[in-house]
Amino acid sequence: GTDGLLAQKTLEITNEVLSSYKNQGGYDMLGRTKDQIRTTEQVNGAMATCQALKLDALVIIGGVTSNTDAAQLAETFAEAKCATKVVGVPVTLNGDLKNQFVETTVGFDTICKVNSQLISNMCTDALSAEKYYYFIRMMGRKASHVALECALQSHPNMVILGEEVAASKLTIFDITKQICDAVQARAEKDKNHGVILIPEGLVESIPELYALLQEINGLHGKGVSVENISSQLSPWASALFEFLPQFIRQQLLLRPESDDSAQLSQRLKPKSF
Repeated sequence: GTDGLLAQKTLEITNEVLSSYKNQGGYDMLGRTKDQIRTTEQVNGAMATCQALKLDALVIIGGVTSNTDAAQLAETFAEAKCATKVVGVPVTLNGDLKNQFVETTVGFDTICKVNSQLISNMCTDALSAEKYYYFIRMMGRKASHVALECALQSHPNMVILGEEVAASKLTIFDITKQICDAVQARAEKDKNHGVILIPEGLVESIPELYALLQEINGLHGKGVSVENISSQLSPWASALFEFLPQFIRQQLLLRPESDDSAQLSQRLKPKSF
C-alpha cells in the first residue's frame, strides 16, 4: 500500500511467492493501506522512494481516486526530472472511470456477470415461492453502473438508480412511495413477489440524507464524540436523524473512510426482525 511505498518497504515477487496467491482476488499478497498520495509530503516521499530504489516505473492500481493521484504524481515526476514513470491501471468494480482512453475498467464485467447470475437465482426463487420481495443492495457509490448493467442482464422487477434520484431530488418519502406503488401494482395482478435492486450509493444520492451525512462528518472532523453528535446537529438535521430507526442512526454515525467518503458498505445494512 501507500504506507509501504513511503516507508520504502519492498517485496520481491518471485514465482514461489506468486504461486500461493495466483488466481485469487483481494490484497492479501501485498496488503493495502490508506489509498492516498496527495499531499506535498506524500508526493515527495513517493518520489524519494522511487529515486532511492531506482525504480523504472511505479504502477498504481485503483479507481478514480488512485488514478487521479497517479496523474498528479506523473506530472510532478516529470517536472522534477525523475526517471521513474508512473502508470495508472484502471481497476474498479464501479465502472465509473471511462473516457476516450479507457473503454472499461478491470473488474466491472466480472462483478456484473457474477451479480447478475445471483440476482437471476433470486428472481427464480421469488417466482417459485410467490410470496417474497427481495431487496438486493448493489455495489456502486456515486455511479449506479453495476446496478443498471445487472438489471439489463437479469431483469428484476425494479431498479433504483442513484443518478436519477439525485437529478430528480427525490426524498426518502418519494422513493418509498415508488416502491410501494410498484408492489401494489403487482399485487393487483396477483403477483405478491418480486426483486428490487438498490445501489449502496443511494444514501448519498438522496439530498436530505447527503446533507445529514455532511453534517455528521463535519462534526467527526471537529473531534466530536459519537455520543454527542446527535445533540449538536442543526434543527432540521436533528429532526431527520430522530425520524430514522435506531439501527440506521447508529450506522450513520460511523466515521468516514480514509478518503473522507462515507462508509456506504457499512451503512443502511438490512436488519432482520
